[in-house]
Amino acid sequence: MPNLTMVMDDGRRQPLSQLWKERPVILLTGSVTCTVSRARIPDAASLARKYGDQVSVAVLYTLEAHPSGDPSPYRDSREWQLPLNVQEGILRKQPHTLEERDHLADELKERLGLSLPVVLDEMNNRGWTTIGGGPNMAVLVDRNGVVQAKQAWFDAEEMQEEIQDFLSL
Repeated sequence: MPNLTMVMDDGRRQPLSQLWKERPVILLTGSVTCTVSRARIPDAASLARKYGDQVSVAVLYTLEAHPSGDPSPYRDSREWQLPLNVQEGILRKQPHTLEERDHLADELKERLGLSLPVVLDEMNNRGWTTIGGGPNMAVLVDRNGVVQAKQAWFDAEEMQEEIQDFLSL
């Protein structure tokens, strides 16, 4: 895993390696406009509670999956609005500044009641592209920065198996 520079939710910039410095980390991609992220990130919080003394869990806040009035990164440069976002009033534009992204990350934390750390991907989206460019991906990274498991869509049960396998090595 490249040692990218991430922006912490308090605005400090630090190397991504700080997340796995003390213990392995599960890093999930997500955004407030991704309905799958909103549904599955709380499951990551339960993994954090269960394995918190052995594995850290953090959310990498990336670009919006379904921005309102802007092209979706997943739909050939066309807007792709989901009915659930319309129903829940989650119609957000793609942020153009880190401050705008931070505001949306705060909204995600508030909506989900998250206590997990949320780090912001830089506006060049390098973290998102490095992990694989998915809206709700997850990686398990060991203390040396080596990816031990990767999911195209975060699945807590499968990740729990990956954690148990990794910890038993």
